[in-house]
Amino acid sequence: MNDFYYKVIDLKETIYTNQTDQFPHLSSKGNMYVMVAIHIDANYIAMEPMKNGTEIQIITAYQNIVDKQKAVGMITKKHILDNECSEVFKKVIKTM
Repeated sequence: MNDFYYKVIDLKETIYTNQTDQFPHLSSKGNMYVMVAIHIDANYIAMEPMKNGTEIQIITAYQNIVDKQKAVGMITKKHILDNECSEVFKKVIKTM
């Protein structure tokens, strides 16, 4: 008798985000960083430019990405971060 054990990982309504390190050159619009987000269900990759890596810029970029997703009906229930984040950013994520 063979026993099989498995774990189901539900990726539905999941978003992954990551902020880039500083780029070596300033963009024509004054941006040095990018937030990248991937929504698994929609197979959607979003990028939002940031002028710097401050907390307010990260939160603003995240808000812009989430607003665009909500506008087309994408729902996010789980958010997986690649980087460390501040407590304020964690609270913002929980409210969206």
